[in-house]
Amino acid sequence: MEKNIIETLQELKKLVIQYETAVDDFEQSKILLKNAKEYQPTRLKNFDEEYLPKFIEESIGKKPKDFGKVDPRKYFKKTTQKKEKVIEEYNQKLKFAKEEFYKKYSEKRELFNKYDCQEKEEKIDIAQEKFDSTKNVLEKESQKIDSVGVLPRMLMSSIIIDKLISYFDNWRTDNLKDAINLYFDEKWKIDESNRIRDLLENIEQKLDKNNEQFSYIITNIEEIGETISDVNTTLNNLNNTITEETN
Repeated sequence: MEKNIIETLQELKKLVIQYETAVDDFEQSKILLKNAKEYQPTRLKNFDEEYLPKFIEESIGKKPKDFGKVDPRKYFKKTTQKKEKVIEEYNQKLKFAKEEFYKKYSEKRELFNKYDCQEKEEKIDIAQEKFDSTKNVLEKESQKIDSVGVLPRMLMSSIIIDKLISYFDNWRTDNLKDAINLYFDEKWKIDESNRIRDLLENIEQKLDKNNEQFSYIITNIEEIGETISDVNTTLNNLNNTITEETN
């Protein structure tokens, strides 16, 4: 009977490993599809970034600079108004220069945009196909392990099944129910141990913080004491001086 249980668990483990692989593949396909949808091709962007500034500079010149922080001219109303007018006129020219650029290179920009759209659509199509395929595989693998009915779904893990098999190999149990109880008992002990460890670490951190604050307070008290001592010394000296002058 024990041998049959071990063989059953080993066969189940094979199915679970296939299921876990399907889960990993599906998760990767979700990331791939998300990245494809967020992907931004760069043909049009790179063209504009390279040629638009050149076109603007050749058409209307470089952008006039504002006064620097230490430039004294910024404090004179007349020069400031003149500079603002120059910048305003340049911005008006800039608007028309950009329109002229988009008009002049409209066909080329439309072509780049077309290529960009095609590239993104291809990436999404490939990612969507991968997503649909892995999702289909995952559903089939999930149905396989559900149909076996040897273990509850929450125990469908290759690591857990290995643990259950080890209980039989080490003669710690001779039936599946006891093996499952052993697993949950050990899991509870490990979880409780981790909880206590985390609690102790948290207490230790708070104690360290309190010690730092206490040390800071002691240091301040000492400094205040020294200051009071200095004040008392000064007052005594002042009193002595007043007494001497009075006499």
